Amino acid sequence: MKIIYLYDSHILIPMHEELLDYFQKQHHHLEHYLALCFEAPNAEVVHQLRVSIKRIRAILLFTKQLSENRNFDAAAHYKPLRKLFRTAGRIRDVQVQQQLVAQCASTLNTPFDVYLVYLKGLEKNSISRFFRDIEKGKTPHNLASIQHIIKNTISSFDKEDIKTRAFELLVNQSTALRAKLAAEPDNEQLHQMRTMLKQMHYIMAVIRKNDPQAAAFPISLASIASAEVLLGNWHDRIIGLGLLSDFRKKKRKAHEPETENYNRLAMSLSVDQRIFRAQARRNLLKSFLV
Repeated sequence: MKIIYLYDSHILIPMHEELLDYFQKQHHHLEHYLALCFEAPNAEVVHQLRVSIKRIRAILLFTKQLSENRNFDAAAHYKPLRKLFRTAGRIRDVQVQQQLVAQCASTLNTPFDVYLVYLKGLEKNSISRFFRDIEKGKTPHNLASIQHIIKNTISSFDKEDIKTRAFELLVNQSTALRAKLAAEPDNEQLHQMRTMLKQMHYIMAVIRKNDPQAAAFPISLASIASAEVLLGNWHDRIIGLGLLSDFRKKKRKAHEPETENYNRLAMSLSVDQRIFRAQARRNLLKSFLV
């Protein structure tokens, strides 16, 4: 088998080993931030935990693209992480909303103290559920074995194979994004597009880091990152409107005097999500429909 090497800090390393190293690094990050969650599951720690899982998923999907018909089941290998990602996501959503509502209270000069107490309770409950799942053994103990499977799957591919398949994956994702953009995406489709952009971002980042001489993909990493931020802000407002609606249904009778305050908060969140949605769509149209 012919192995083509690439230069990285003047050390010759096969590209498939670089991809495995990236996977292992994200595995270590996941374990590190999972351990930190036991000490203080604050917003940044939970965020970094979820980022490591997203990056691992991107490598799993890329490995599936590389393997073609070699029966690499990315969904099955991701399954141990899915539950952890979702339960951590519930914590993350509520933590972000506490920050966002506090900002709105300052901007609108309107108190939302009762709602913030409600959100704090949701955070406490979601953290308790997160720890219960961990205690039940619902954590990813088999990532080392998955890494071994990935190694066996991709070790026969040389540098050019990996570059070609990465390009194909990015092209396929871009085509899917263009189709959604052309059809005026609804909220569910925007959520899907946000996930796709993150996957593209991680694949582009690892490939370009490993091979700076690789042909540039027509869509820049900076434009993808910019769209991610806008869609992230849009996502936070969508989540905020949902949580606020749930709160108002449960607390309406007890806090009727504060109704107007929450009308103002709902309007602020609604306006913001429309602005971020429009900005994200313009950004994506400019990047993907050139």
